[in-house]
Amino acid sequence: MSDGATVTYDDSKSGQVKYTAGPWYPLAATDPDNSTWQDGTLSGVNAAAAFTFTFTGSRVVVYGYLRGQGYTIAIPTESSYSIDSVLMKNYIAPQVTVDQSKVQFFDSGDIGALSHFMSVSITSATNDFPYYLDFITVVPPPPPVTTSSTPPPPPPQTTSASPAAQQSPQSNTPPPAQIGTSAAPGTPNPVPPSSKAPISDSTQSASAQSSTFILPPQPAGGSTTTIVENGSSVAVQIAPSDPSSSSMPSPTPALAPDNSASLHTKVGPIAGGVVGGVVVLIAALVLFFFCRRHKKSRNVRTNNNNVNLIEGQHFLLNYVMSRLLNYVLK
Repeated sequence: MSDGATVTYDDSKSGQVKYTAGPWYPLAATDPDNSTWQDGTLSGVNAAAAFTFTFTGSRVVVYGYLRGQGYTIAIPTESSYSIDSVLMKNYIAPQVTVDQSKVQFFDSGDIGALSHFMSVSITSATNDFPYYLDFITVVPPPPPVTTSSTPPPPPPQTTSASPAAQQSPQSNTPPPAQIGTSAAPGTPNPVPPSSKAPISDSTQSASAQSSTFILPPQPAGGSTTTIVENGSSVAVQIAPSDPSSSSMPSPTPALAPDNSASLHTKVGPIAGGVVGGVVVLIAALVLFFFCRRHKKSRNVRTNNNNVNLIEGQHFLLNYVMSRLLNYVLK
C-alpha cells in the first residue's frame, strides 16, 4: 500500500516480512473495516523472537499495538532494531491502561535511498504484555530522471565561399622575358638586319675651284690627298677609323639558352671590301681629273655644249659616287 510519500507493508500480507524465530501467531479483527488495526490484522509473540525486512528506500518506520493493563507488569516488552547489521535502537514498550494502535516502535531516519536489510529482535515478551507487530512504512527513493536519448537536431549549416575561393585563380606563368641588345659604350645602336640605311642621291655641287669628298672611316690612320690641276684643286680626305663608333652591328645575344654557336664577325671580307672601295674611289678621281683636263679645250664650244658637258660630268660623278656608296654599305 502506498500513499505517494511512503509505502506501507502489512504484517501478514507482505511477503517481505520474514518471521525467523519465536512462536508468532496471527490476530484478525472481527470487523476489519472498522478495526484500528492495519488491514484488520496483527502478528503477536509472547516470548523471545525475531523477524527481518528487506527494502529499498531512505527511511523505515515500524508500527505496533499496545494492550492496556489494569496493573503494573514487572517485566515490560523490549525489542532492538538493526539496519544493515548496525544496531540502531532499543525500544521498551510503555505500560498503558487502555489499548493503543499504530504506536511507533522504531524510526530509522534518513539512511540513504539504497537497498537495506533490517533485523528486529524481541528480547522480552509475556502473555500479559506480548509484542504485537502491525505494519511497516518505507520512504522510497525518488523516481529516476528520464532523459531523452535522442540528440537535438544540429543547427542548420550555412555554406559560404571563402574570399580566396571567389577570386579567380591567377596564372603562375611568368611574363615572357624581354630581350634587348645593347652596343658597347660609345658605339651607336646597330641597324636591324632587316633594314638598310637609306642612300642619299643628293648631288654634290661641283665647284670650279675645289671639290672635297669624305670617305667612310678606314681601318688605317686617316690621311688627306690634294690634287691640284690648272689652278683647281680636289681634296680627298680619308677619315681615320674609330673602333668605338663603328657602324657594324654587334652580335645579337641568343634569345634562349640554346646550344647554337655564337656569331663571329668576319673581319677578312670587311677589310677586303674597304680596300676595294678605296681602289674604286681612286679610279673615279682619276677619271674625274681626266675629264677636267679637257675642260679648257672645250671653251670654244657654245654655251649650250658647255652646259651639257658640265651636266654630263655631274651625272657621271653622281653615278660613280652612288655605286661606291652602295658597295661600301653592302
